Parts: sequence; C-alpha cells; structure tokens
Amino acid sequence: MTMATERVGRYQLLEPIGTGPCGSVSRAKVFGVAGFERQFAVKRFHPELTITTALAQSLSTAARAYGSLEHPRIARMSEFGVAQGQTFTAVEFVVGLDAARLVAETRLAGTSLAAGGALALISQAARAVGYAHGRGLTHLGLAPTNVIVTADGDVKITDFAILAAGLPQRPIDVARLQHRIQYLAPEQVANEATSAATDVFALGVIAYELVTGQRTFRGETPQQIAQSIMAGPPPEPPLPRPIVRVLQRCLARSPFERFPDARAVADALDAALRVAPVPGTRKDIGAQVKQTQERLAALHDGEMSGMVALNVGTGPVRREPAPEVASLGRDSNTQQDVPTREFVRPDVPVPGPSPLIGPSTRPEMPRTISTVPG
Repeated sequence: MTMATERVGRYQLLEPIGTGPCGSVSRAKVFGVAGFERQFAVKRFHPELTITTALAQSLSTAARAYGSLEHPRIARMSEFGVAQGQTFTAVEFVVGLDAARLVAETRLAGTSLAAGGALALISQAARAVGYAHGRGLTHLGLAPTNVIVTADGDVKITDFAILAAGLPQRPIDVARLQHRIQYLAPEQVANEATSAATDVFALGVIAYELVTGQRTFRGETPQQIAQSIMAGPPPEPPLPRPIVRVLQRCLARSPFERFPDARAVADALDAALRVAPVPGTRKDIGAQVKQTQERLAALHDGEMSGMVALNVGTGPVRREPAPEVASLGRDSNTQQDVPTREFVRPDVPVPGPSPLIGPSTRPEMPRTISTVPG
C-alpha cells in the first residue's frame, strides 16, 4: 500500500493503481508554484529489471525511446530516472479503464461489448502503434492492461518497449510474466527475432478477446498456454467473413503471413467494417466505461462511509460528484540519484529527476480511484 507521504523524487505518491510484470504503479502528484498541481502515473520497477548494468541500460534505452513518442493515442512518458534508490518512470495520468478491466466489469454486469465498438477501439490502438512503427519503434508488450479506454471512447496506449527490455529467453519460466504469456507472439515464446508483426499478433489477440469476451489462447499453466499459441489460431469468432479474415491474418503463426505493421491492420480493419458493418461504435464503449466508472465510484463511496443512504421521501438526496476511475501508465539496488530536471509548467522550471522530452502542458486530471495496470 502506498503511504500518503511516500515520495519518489519530486513525485508525491497518492494511492496504488496496481502491479504488473515490470513493477508497481501509483497515482502521484507534482506540486508547483501558486498551488499548481499535475498528476502522473509513476511506475517503480522491480529490482530484478535493474540488477545488472546491462539490464539497467536496456531499460533506460527503452524508456528513452518511449519518451520520444508524441501521439494523441499514446500516453506520454514525461520522465525516467532514479530516486531514493528506485528506478521509475512518470507517465501521463489517463482517466479511464484498461481493456482488461473493462471486459471483466462488463462480464460481471451481465453484458458484453458491442463488436463494432470493440473493433473501433482496436483500429485506434493500431493507428497509435502504427505511428510508432513508422518511427522504427515496436511495443513488444501489448496487452489489454496497457490499452486504456476513456469515457469518450478513445484509446491511449502505454508502456512502449518497456516489457521487452527485461524479457528473458524463456518467459514461460518467469513468475512475474505468467499473466502475460497469452499475449506474447510465437516468436517471443520461442525466443526468435521480433518485428512490427509481433505487435500485429498482440493486436489480434486483444481484438479477439474484446469481441468474444473469452481468452484467445487457453491453458492451466504458462507452458500449456505457450503450446496453444504455437499450435495456431483460435476458433473463428462469430463475425462477418471480412472481419474474420483480418483477425486470422493478425494471428498467423508465422510473422511473414501477418500484416507488415499496425497501420496496415487499421486500414484492413476499417475496410472490413465498411464492407461488413457490425453493431456498435466507440461511443457505445465510452458509455459503458462511464457506467462502470459510476458504479465503481458508488461502491467506493459505500466503502468510505460504511453505510448506505436511502431516499425515504423526506427530502432530496445529496449526491457527491462521482470520482472517475483511473488506469494505467520498480525498484533498484543502487542508491545513486540521476540528476534530472523537468518543467511541470512551460514557464516554471521545477527541480527534480530529467525529461526525455520537452515541457508539458497537460491539464490536471481529477482525483480518481484506481484499476489494475499493465
């Protein structure tokens, strides 16, 4: 649990968002002059990812590559550094639900995601990943937990290149990766060369799960899931043939049989949806995100008060504004801080650990409750 007074560099950690295969993530704030505040998702990396110089350098290289990306569908990384002996990143704080949480909450509510809306999200995600591919950068760690969906039905992708920086030769043998095996491409499982087609495979896996509500590759153990991945594509989803053909090509065993990059996936998927439209839009998904946020906020309010207020007709029930649900975005043995500096306002330099990119002018996000990150 994150303590209210805990800090990493100049970031005050507020509450945990969750823990993923690379580290733990917390909502954090930076305080500037005249009461100015800005929120971030701060990820502290697991010690094993920085235990050697080579691993630390690989993580640093990946973070700097991620920090170079500027796209409206990519959560912007503002900083990478070391403070209090902890290696960390600070990423744009995105208000929404990650796709894994969205699917889980939708299932709990007894509903499903509209196929047209789910595929529209995949098209957005593919455009964002395709932008990175055009700059020579691959994600190599795409999963539903780093595809964040907002109440407007928009997508933000997080953690470009971060997972791959510490991916071992046999990921199925590493405990921290056991929930990510099902999103690895066959070449990652087999420790073969990766490419933009590796991200294409992951997009296909996520698309399949969003439209079916089921796991693409199944198994009781990581080894069984890996065998399922290597065996070939899953059963066809109940969708029109043009859309099925796009998903099948994404999920091809050989990377040479897939789309060459994510931009090609988006183009093919959009064309298939024009030829064979299915019900639902991204706005429908956004409405589901908003409903889920409101339900989780109500549960949060109940937990905080310990009681339920009933309207018995004696007067209006006072309703507090519902906090939104946040989603996103590990430690080091070294005790040496990296001298850094970042601007939290374009005109006011604030001492602290060094930007990989220039000044940020992102607006403050509202206080939220959290969901599990990638």
